[in-house]
Amino acid sequence: MTVPPITVADFCEKLGAAPPTGLNNKALTGIMTLERAGEQHVSFVMKEKHLAAAQQSKAAVILAFEKLNFNHPRVVRVRDLMGAVLTAMEYFHPESPSTGVVHDSAIIAKDVKLGTNVQVDAQAIIESGAEIGGNTIIGAGVFIGARTRIGSGCIIAPRVTILHECHVGSRVRIHSGAVIGADGFRYEVARGRLMKIPQVGSVVIGDDVEIGANTTIDRAFLDETRIGNRTKIDNLVHIAHNVIVGTDCLIVAQTGAAGSVKIGNGVIIAGQVGIADHIEIGDRSRIGGKSGVTGDIPPGSDLIGNPAIAPRDYARFTHFYKNISSYMKRMRVIDREESRDDE
Repeated sequence: MTVPPITVADFCEKLGAAPPTGLNNKALTGIMTLERAGEQHVSFVMKEKHLAAAQQSKAAVILAFEKLNFNHPRVVRVRDLMGAVLTAMEYFHPESPSTGVVHDSAIIAKDVKLGTNVQVDAQAIIESGAEIGGNTIIGAGVFIGARTRIGSGCIIAPRVTILHECHVGSRVRIHSGAVIGADGFRYEVARGRLMKIPQVGSVVIGDDVEIGANTTIDRAFLDETRIGNRTKIDNLVHIAHNVIVGTDCLIVAQTGAAGSVKIGNGVIIAGQVGIADHIEIGDRSRIGGKSGVTGDIPPGSDLIGNPAIAPRDYARFTHFYKNISSYMKRMRVIDREESRDDE
């Protein structure tokens, strides 16, 4: 979406900040990195290590945290730097609202309930009994199963699959390739051989959740797999059946949570973490990248490693591991000395 230029004075008014002297009427047309910014761009400097690049930048104005030691004729000082950057992003790169247009090639069952101003793009399929809230965008090639409910103001990107009887809250964003409501992976020995156990539960996703590309969230065995309000899930994450994720969590790429895991509120899980089944992770815990979680974690814990342990213990272990050759040499010397003493 193309937006009109904005003057420095008007832009700074949006930020509640003072404009640089003599630049009130200068036009701004976009936001760009320090290195690539031109004479009509907004840019920003976050840390002292970027000050040299900021001094060389051609940006029309440079946003900076008010306490940063940065003197520049085009600096705009703000208390909340990322808030100011977000304001610039929202102005120069606004999201396109729903057009309310249903494409001729979309296949929509007769009893589907579409709210006001719902956009359905080419070749999307919406099965019987589904409900879509107002101002939601359903991208091209999306599949929405029977009796699934999706709230208002959602963005369902192209090629997302949301299977039958799932519930998605409002203002949810689901990126391309994600699959919501596939069968949980459960096989048991029954009738003398390995048998698939039917997964007849559902998936319930709260409000203001974001789900990354090619992430999978499996339906529950009998009950619900649940994702709490405002939780953000990166690309390529796997959430297994019966998992419960709390509110305000961050789950980074390639993490896998096995069946019936319970993750508390405000938990941060870094990339490539593996979580064994039936584990409980307490509120506000943080788990470092590539960790393997094999036991319950109390609230407020910081863990890293495989198996995951406290960072201080992990640092001691890695120090020992890096120096194991020297320790072995010392042990051999001690063994020889003890052998001589025994003689």
